[in-house]
Amino acid sequence: MVRGDTRRNRIMVGDHQRGFGFLKNVTIDQHTLAQNQHFDMFRILKERPELLGLSLDEMTGVIVTGDQFEVIEESYVLVYDGGF
Repeated sequence: MVRGDTRRNRIMVGDHQRGFGFLKNVTIDQHTLAQNQHFDMFRILKERPELLGLSLDEMTGVIVTGDQFEVIEESYVLVYDGGF
């Protein structure tokens, strides 16, 4: 998770850099558009450019099947590939 730190939830690339392990080589941010955080992923990918970034807005999710995903619910998912 992008904001995975035990000290503060606004710290990028914190002390928790592994999630549940459902997806490999992917970093995920949430509440992206609702909280105007769509550029925050750039900070992560500058440190970890090998990752695929997914930023999910509120009330939105993805269903992953193999190497594809489907966006479900009400808003958008932003995809970042580190290429800037």
